[in-house]
Amino acid sequence: MSEQKKYEMLLINSNPPLYIIKALRDIPEIGVRKGDKGGIIESEKNLSQEGSSWIEFDSMVRGFSRVENGYVGGKSTLSGNVILSRGTVLNSNIDGDMEIKGDIKIENSELVRNGRYYSSGIIRDSKLENCFFAKPFDIASTTIVAKHLFYGYDEVKMTGVKMFVESADMHKKMTIKQCTIETPTFYSNERLRMEHVNVRMDKDFFVRSKDVQKRSKSILIGKKNNPIRIIGESIHIHNSSIKGGSKLSGKIEIENSVIEGMNRIEMENGVIKKTKIRDFVTIKQINTEPYTINENTFEGDTVYICRKDEYVFGF
Repeated sequence: MSEQKKYEMLLINSNPPLYIIKALRDIPEIGVRKGDKGGIIESEKNLSQEGSSWIEFDSMVRGFSRVENGYVGGKSTLSGNVILSRGTVLNSNIDGDMEIKGDIKIENSELVRNGRYYSSGIIRDSKLENCFFAKPFDIASTTIVAKHLFYGYDEVKMTGVKMFVESADMHKKMTIKQCTIETPTFYSNERLRMEHVNVRMDKDFFVRSKDVQKRSKSILIGKKNNPIRIIGESIHIHNSSIKGGSKLSGKIEIENSVIEGMNRIEMENGVIKKTKIRDFVTIKQINTEPYTINENTFEGDTVYICRKDEYVFGF
């Protein structure tokens, strides 16, 4: 005997054909009762008759999109070729060639073009294009425009990203390569690896490892012709390594770190302490505000003093 169908379709528009779904049985996993009306579909292909998947009232799934084992609620629309195999979509528009399969929640967001989401996390108040999330998260050739950056519960890797966000708050291991980031604040409290990244903040840039006993847990890497650029009101780097070409400008605080290889630091004020400075590093004070350079280790044959307010350490 075949299992009873989960819902029936009630025609509400004939051209094009649109149907409201009505539950034929209880779905206790999501609180749906027999007789409850749900959202709008174009055909039975848009919503599986099996499992606990559901489309809530005020939401629509159309085109080749299909909800197999997920939940669509609030005022959401899935169009194009979106396959929701697992996950929750709330008050969001998703349009394109996408698959969502993981413990992931998408809320108040717009996802367009191509995407694959195969992990755990939250995407909120965001606009994402051409994203790929795996375990660990891996985001490549992507534009992100968000009020709040997504929050991932596993490792995150981002390459070739343009990110314009109100705040970037990272709590897990992250690798960022060849990215442009514009945000008032950038905060990382776990291992962070940045390569050839341009970061501009109105306020704070903060990188620090939780384990202060493990020096240089975070790594910032640049090259002479493609340096990391970090410009902000306040830059805090603790327990990290800055290598191979970086330009830092603002109020600087560097502690328990290593600075090496063609780095330029322009300090409005601040402190560099308990840090190894090696190879060729330029430190320049760009105004008359007080700053401190102490308790450091300088490795190299020569210390060059260019001006009263500029010091170059190198071989």
